[in-house]
Formats: sequence, C-alpha cells, structure tokens
Amino acid sequence: MSNNDGAIPFKRNPDQNIMLRLSARQVHIDTPAQMFHRERAFYQCLVPNHTEANVQMPQCYLRKFTPDGKKLLAFSSNQRNVMVYDYAGACAGQALYLNGDENVKAKLFDCFFKPTFSILVAHNGENLNRECNLFTSESRYAIVASSAQVEDANNMYDLFQNNESISNPRSFLRITHFTLLDSCLEW
Repeated sequence: MSNNDGAIPFKRNPDQNIMLRLSARQVHIDTPAQMFHRERAFYQCLVPNHTEANVQMPQCYLRKFTPDGKKLLAFSSNQRNVMVYDYAGACAGQALYLNGDENVKAKLFDCFFKPTFSILVAHNGENLNRECNLFTSESRYAIVASSAQVEDANNMYDLFQNNESISNPRSFLRITHFTLLDSCLEW
C-alpha cells in the first residue's frame, strides 16, 4: 500500500523499555534542541514507588539544589542565614524503612540532607531575597541577595533625581547587597 492511496501513514511508537532508552541515550548524538526531548522521554520510565507526606524538617525555606544535585540551599526562617545541606542520595532513607522504624517522618529529612554550614548573610535589619539565588555552572559558588528599606528616603529623592526616579512617595527605596558564597569552604 502506498501513501498515495489516502491511507493513514504508519507511525512507530518509541520503545518503553528503560534499558533500551539508556543505551539510546548513550549512543545517539542529538542536536541541542533534541537533547531535552530525549531526556524528558527517558524520565517517563521512572515512577516513584513510595511517597511520604508531612515530613518534619527544620524551620527554613528550601530554595533549590545546586546544578550538580549534590547540595541544597535553604534560608533560615528569620531570612538572615543561608544554610547548605549535603544531599545523601535517593537510597539514604532505605534503612529507616527496612528497620521498621515507627518515627520515620521525624528522621527522614535528616537521613537525606546533612547540614554542611550555616552563615549569617543579612546584617543591620536586612532580609534575604528568597527569589534571588543563583549558582555558577560548576556548582561551587552561590549568589544570594539581601535588602533593607532606606530609613531616610526624603534625602534619597533629593540626591538621585533623573527621568527614571521613583515619583511615588509610597514606593519605598531599598538597598540591595549581593553576597558570593563558596560552597567548598568549611564554615
């Protein structure tokens, strides 16, 4: 049967076997745009077999993993300290379940994440900006921002007048500091 007959063309479904997808990921060389599609298709084979809800964790805001996935960045609840945790891996909590421990929810976070360091970044009434945290591509350095409201805003309006100045007196000026953290140092 040819395609000129108006028949529906045959489309082959991709393999669903994880071993075949792993070997295809190793062997095939993709263009940059195709790489993301292949990764997304690979992770369709991985399905979690257990989920634990309402796990007890320290009083902090978990922000993001480093690009290499080895460390987790968190901000303290008072938004002044930066905390870094080492990620122990997906199998770190397995011993809790094998031993039949009844207090799993209290110990699970501590199994997966080991505290590396905590450092005070925001000084003199500043607060960390939870939306501004960046990592370098090699996952060694983190950039965080902290800001504080300007106390005497009236003098600031007199000093910095141009066509882009804030004209609304209800808009508060903020001073922002950027801090570079080296995750390889022991604090």
